[in-house]
Amino acid sequence: TCRGLGNTTGTCRGLDNTTGTYRGLDNTTGTYRGLDNTTGTCWGLGNTTGTCRGLGNTTGTYRGLGNTTGICRGLGNTTGTCRGLDNTTRTYRGLDNTTGTRRGLDNTTGTRRGLDNTTGTRRGLEYLALNVYVALCYYKLDYYDVSQEVLQVYLQQFPDSAIAINLKACNHFRLYNGKAAESELRSLMDDVAEAYELIKDLEPAVPQEYILKGVVNATMGQEKGSRSIDTMRSLGP
Repeated sequence: TCRGLGNTTGTCRGLDNTTGTYRGLDNTTGTYRGLDNTTGTCWGLGNTTGTCRGLGNTTGTYRGLGNTTGICRGLGNTTGTCRGLDNTTRTYRGLDNTTGTRRGLDNTTGTRRGLDNTTGTRRGLEYLALNVYVALCYYKLDYYDVSQEVLQVYLQQFPDSAIAINLKACNHFRLYNGKAAESELRSLMDDVAEAYELIKDLEPAVPQEYILKGVVNATMGQEKGSRSIDTMRSLGP
């Protein structure tokens, strides 16, 4: 134990202490409050490993700048969590975050509310169509209320979609009655061409589908004056 200079081993309050605990400079191993601490805990600058509140800390936790790994609130943090700029990985509120979660710009992967998000979860029009497919799956599973809830997200953006309106009418028929379904179909009743496009590739599996396809084909055939459309051959065996 000493209070001076050049102490290699022990505890002192001076300079050039290689091992031990002191409050000085150039402490390689131990705990102190100074500069250039490579390992341990310090409250200074140039701390490579440990916990400090300063600058140039490569590994650990501190509040400063240039922290490569750990948690900081500053700039130039490559890995960890911080509230600053140029954070490549993890979570922060800043700019140029490549991976993680943030509210900013140019986020390539993750979750955010911004622009140019290529992968992850966001509120974009490109994925709204998935609600129709998911709603149809729930309808096939007899979860009509869930189907309607999922479908409504799409209908809020595209209220004139014939496919979505038709599925909504089907849900109302299952959940309520025929009159409720008919009220939803009023906007589509005169659009025979759209009904034909929707039903022409359907392979009927239940009596209701056979009836539906037969009625649509017959109506379309009468409007077009074509016998090939309203024949029962299009209904399958």
